[in-house]
Amino acid sequence: ALPILKNLIIILCLLTGLIKAQDSLNVSIANWKNNKKAAIVFTFDDWSPGHGSIVYPLFKKHKVPATFFVTLKNKDYSGSYETMKKAFAEGFEIGNHTHNHSNLTEVSQKEVEKEVIEAQRVLREKVHPKCANTFAFPYGAFTNDIIRLTKTTHIGARIANLSYGRMWDYGLTYGKTDYFQLQTFMARDIYTPNTYSRLAKSATKQGGMIVFMYHSIFNDSIDDHWFGAISEGLLEAHLKAIKTHEDSVWITTFEKAIMYHKEKAKTQLEVNKIENKFILNLSCDLNENQFFEPLTININSVDYSKIKSIKVEGKSIPFAPLKSGKGIQFNCLPYNSKIIIEI
Repeated sequence: ALPILKNLIIILCLLTGLIKAQDSLNVSIANWKNNKKAAIVFTFDDWSPGHGSIVYPLFKKHKVPATFFVTLKNKDYSGSYETMKKAFAEGFEIGNHTHNHSNLTEVSQKEVEKEVIEAQRVLREKVHPKCANTFAFPYGAFTNDIIRLTKTTHIGARIANLSYGRMWDYGLTYGKTDYFQLQTFMARDIYTPNTYSRLAKSATKQGGMIVFMYHSIFNDSIDDHWFGAISEGLLEAHLKAIKTHEDSVWITTFEKAIMYHKEKAKTQLEVNKIENKFILNLSCDLNENQFFEPLTININSVDYSKIKSIKVEGKSIPFAPLKSGKGIQFNCLPYNSKIIIEI
C-alpha cells in the first residue's frame, strides 16, 4: 500500500506542477532591442565636410544608422539642411551640438541658452519637429546648471571622455545611470578593426553600450581634416568590424538607445489569467512624445504552436511575432498596451 501511495503522491505533484506551469507565463522585457546583448552607436560631431558627402552614403550603403551631432554654423559644409532631412527620413539621427561649438562653461547664461535651446529649435524647424532630442557637449564641458538646462528639452547627452573604454556595463555610467553624462570612445586612426571587434565582444559580455565619437572623415575627393581626421576606408573597416557582431549587438542611434534603456527601466509589466487567456498589461510614465521606441517582449514558457491567437491593444505598433517555437518575441510600445494571448 505504501509504494502505491508514494506513486500517487508523485503523480499528484507532477500534475500540480503542470497546472501551475499552465497558469503562469515567464514574461520579460529584453535589455536591448530584439534581444541583442549590447548596443553600439556611431556618432559624428560638428557636421564637417565629410559627414553629408561620405558618412551618410557609406552608412546608408551598409544599412546602418548613425548619429550626426550638428553644429549649426557648419550647416553649409556638408549639404545643409536638405541632406540632414534626407538622412533623418532614412533613420539617421540629427542631434544638437550647439550653434557655434562654444565651451558652455566659458560663456554667459544667455549664450548657453542660445547654444542649447535655440539651436535645438532651429534644427526642429529646419529638419524635423522630432529631431535634436539629444545633445553633445562641445569639448565635453558642462556644469550642473548646464545639465539642468539641457534636461528641460532633451532626453540625453553625450560627454567627451577621451579615455580608452574600460567598462561598458548595462548601467551606462559609473554609479547611478545618468543619461546626460554618457561616455564615449573617441575614434582615432591608430585603432584597427580588431580593436573594434574586441570592444564589441567586451560590450556583449558586459551587456552595456558603446558610443563611438568621430569628427572629420576624408577621402580623395573630400578634404575634411578639421579635427581627428580618419579616412573613409578606415571608417568603413571599423563599421564592418562591428557589423560582424550584428547577431549580438544592436547598432542604433544615440537617441534610440537612450529611449529603449530608459523605457525598459520605467515600464511596469503585469500578467493576469482569465479562463484560457493571458493578459499582459504594460504601462510607462514617460512622455510618449519624447520616448517612442518599441520594447522587445519575451515569453519563454509557452509553445507557440499551442497559441490560438494574440492581440495587441492600446498605443502600440502592429503586432507581428518575431520568433516562433518554444517561446514568443515581439516588439510593443509600453504605453497602456494590452497583449491578449489565447491558449
